[in-house]
Amino acid sequence: MAALLFLLGAPGSLADSQYPLTYQVKLLPGEKAAQVKMILAKNHPFLALDFNIDGEYQQDFKADKASALETTGERVVWRPTRSTSWLSYRVKIDHQRQPGAYDAMITADWLLMRGDDLVPPAVAKISKSRKKKLQLDAALLDFELPGGWTSINTGWERAEDESLKAGEYATRFIIDNPDKSFDRPTGWIIAGKLGTRRDEVGSTRISVSAPAGSTFRRLDVLTFLNFVWPQMEAAFLQVPRELLIVGADDPFWRGGLSAANSFFLHADRPLVSENATSTLVHELFHMVTRIRGDRNADWIAEGLAEFYSFELLYRAGGITAVRRERVLNWLSEWSSEVDTLHRKKSTGPTTARAAVLFAALDREIRELTNNDRTIDDISRTLMQQRKVDLQDLQDAFTDLTGKHSSTLKSPLLLPQ
Repeated sequence: MAALLFLLGAPGSLADSQYPLTYQVKLLPGEKAAQVKMILAKNHPFLALDFNIDGEYQQDFKADKASALETTGERVVWRPTRSTSWLSYRVKIDHQRQPGAYDAMITADWLLMRGDDLVPPAVAKISKSRKKKLQLDAALLDFELPGGWTSINTGWERAEDESLKAGEYATRFIIDNPDKSFDRPTGWIIAGKLGTRRDEVGSTRISVSAPAGSTFRRLDVLTFLNFVWPQMEAAFLQVPRELLIVGADDPFWRGGLSAANSFFLHADRPLVSENATSTLVHELFHMVTRIRGDRNADWIAEGLAEFYSFELLYRAGGITAVRRERVLNWLSEWSSEVDTLHRKKSTGPTTARAAVLFAALDREIRELTNNDRTIDDISRTLMQQRKVDLQDLQDAFTDLTGKHSSTLKSPLLLPQ
């Protein structure tokens, strides 16, 4: 009976709420899967949703009888009615990034995955007239947890629930991405029997979470962010209201993976490497700025991320000026054989060489502006453009200083 109510939607349920779109997710540890149901409220704005699916992981699509549903290869097109409509499907959760190394997993006690895999990307066809009538342009994400599971965290804001007792946390989250017409619950999701540490740092609520019994050092991470995150906020001004850091032990992939509002770090990875750069800060730069290199300009995003991975540590007092100079010397030596930064994918040495170039660009900006402007001003400009190339970088420098950059005339930047 419970399964039937989940599929059909109980009277007075979230399907009738103020949100045009509700995701109901039932986690099924015994089946290594999740059952997802998307519910569109009456007078929703969607004429059609065209999903790009992975047929190995997202299967068994069904819709209400009044809707039209087409499934062709890796595409699923849902044309809902103007009344309350629903679409349901099943998601296989466990996924190996490399043989034996997972980036998504569900066990009897916990789940760790990205919402990007829970809800496939879609092209939305919108009725503009109906969209204007909506009070809220956001979605609601609602989880049904297995018995004994006590907690769930995402990088999204929790929906208020007055029925909760002290110390209890809601299982509903508000998904609101102003850049998208179709709000997906992207970013990391962790649920089950967890250990979580929370704090408010600057304007951001930070949660650090891992499965109970994990060796992931939650309080180490939170302490680290307490002195680094204010520097992140000062540099870029725009930071998320919510931030989730998740961790796990083997058999999870031994690295770091960023998402829109959250970050995964393997329990074995250091917060600061022996060369005084930080994988965590590097990935948080990507998450906050969302700068991407266009064409052969991947070095811009990766070089800036690597530069800030030690620069923000320095600004926070975590490393000395002498140590900072040693970092730059080490990066220079490691990347000494790099003859061009123009690559489709920036490798380790290329990223290192780009980080050294951005340190030089920062010095040039400070000298030309009597320390009134820094590389941060360039980064903020690029943040507004998101997808950038060398010309965008040169234009940002000229607009900021009124001059052309000698640093950006480096032979490393000549066309190949």
